[in-house]
Amino acid sequence: ALMSFNVASLPVALSGMVNSFNVPPTTVATGIVMYSLAVAGFVMLGAKLNQRFGSTDRVEETEVERRQYQFLYKQGEQANTAGDYRAAANHFLRLKDAAPTSAVRPAAQYDAAAALLRLEDWTKAAEVLDEFRRDFPQHELGGEATKQLAFAYRQGGKAALAAGEYERVAAEAQDPDLGREALLAAAGLYEQAMDNDNALKVYTRYVEKYPQPVEAALETRFKMAQMHQVKGEQSAYELELREIVKRDASAGAERTNRTRY
Repeated sequence: ALMSFNVASLPVALSGMVNSFNVPPTTVATGIVMYSLAVAGFVMLGAKLNQRFGSTDRVEETEVERRQYQFLYKQGEQANTAGDYRAAANHFLRLKDAAPTSAVRPAAQYDAAAALLRLEDWTKAAEVLDEFRRDFPQHELGGEATKQLAFAYRQGGKAALAAGEYERVAAEAQDPDLGREALLAAAGLYEQAMDNDNALKVYTRYVEKYPQPVEAALETRFKMAQMHQVKGEQSAYELELREIVKRDASAGAERTNRTRY
């Protein structure tokens, strides 16, 4: 109702502008309405950013700067929606560089990394995620950033770096399933990187922390036994084999053909 009143009254209220520009009243009215809608869009975007990432109000930022930052962020969102992830990443990174102390920077940096992951630009995505986590160590998205960084390193062929990040995922995991999967991923990646000492350490941590499910734990112990054998550690090799037999015998309903193997 308020908008319709304003639109209806514009041709009368703006007669001076109509005469000055020599255009129909409806043209002037339409221009002002469109400007109002654009401003409203920025206000709504600011509210959205405030809800998701905290207030964008900073003493050192002027109103014009805040609107510029919000405009850049909106451009990134629009490019994302259109599936132009390279443009989206560029917009978000431009905002990161233009507003290093702004409250919208964490959002822009994280979203840039997400766009780069969609592009399978593993190296650049890892760089942005590592910087995000370093610059915002207490951010609520820090845990997700670590998972994505581990994934980016893994996909980019950096097995040792990925292993380290999966160890961190496991250490921070609240979900036991995630913790188990992350430790096994870390150990496997250390093996892939030919770092058997660290692989053995992580496998040992796994069986100590997650003795269940029995089947997965005993299979891991068998890997450990083999690694000890390869290293010429005969006593450690035999100890693991005895541990496998003992734990299988006490597994009860959890015994399977694989545990007996």
